[in-house]
Amino acid sequence: MSWRSLKWVQRDYLNSNTLERFNLLFGNITHQDTCKQLQLGDHLLYMNPISRSLDPDGYYSYQAPHSLVPNAHMYTKRMWTHGEIEQQRPLSLEKHYNCTETIKYVKPMGTHSCFVCIERRVTDENNTPYVTELRTLKYTNSEVSQPSVPVSIPIPTSPTTIKFTDIDILQYCQLTNNPHRIHWDYRYARDEGHQDIVVPGPLLVQTMARLSKSIGKIKYKNIAPIYPEQELVVLSSTKTNSLWLASPTGQAYATIQLLSK
Repeated sequence: MSWRSLKWVQRDYLNSNTLERFNLLFGNITHQDTCKQLQLGDHLLYMNPISRSLDPDGYYSYQAPHSLVPNAHMYTKRMWTHGEIEQQRPLSLEKHYNCTETIKYVKPMGTHSCFVCIERRVTDENNTPYVTELRTLKYTNSEVSQPSVPVSIPIPTSPTTIKFTDIDILQYCQLTNNPHRIHWDYRYARDEGHQDIVVPGPLLVQTMARLSKSIGKIKYKNIAPIYPEQELVVLSSTKTNSLWLASPTGQAYATIQLLSK
């Protein structure tokens, strides 16, 4: 069976307790600790896989290259690199929704890397569209990337700063059913070439979406791994309609751009 015909449906009940737990954990970072409604990107808390076979890195194997393409290479690392999220209409709490996942493309890059793009469509029981998402994961045997892209935005004298702790990472993974070992197993993360456990890509995207206060459509990119207790400055540009998480010296780690629908 070709990956082009594969489809998965994650059904979930959008419980307000999950949103409240996120706000309690990250309200000081996103500046929305009293938010009672789902914002753009908050769907990432829900409709995640629960019980599927896992690869050696602890993450779900059903959308890895070796599960999609015959005789595909085996890769030792995976990273959530970039994507888009568009909200057609706001989601409501205390309701059931379906998230249908299909594969947009599988793109091998020689023998060392492969990109898998997943399209996710969130609909209600009547198949009314609410959120459309594209997410691209990079599977690779290459070394862990380091921040090398400078942000072309002046750093203000007193910028907004954020910092994630190891407990933040663990609790977010519990909220989102994320078993990837680089987020909780320090020794495994070191073996992959990381300095420490890694802040999850969904947490970065959700945080930046909250900080941007976008209600429509965003394009995002995770550039380099972020570790616990690492100080980041929040930079924004009205010229490019973008927001960045960068080091205090201006090296880029993640970014989102607000787009027109």
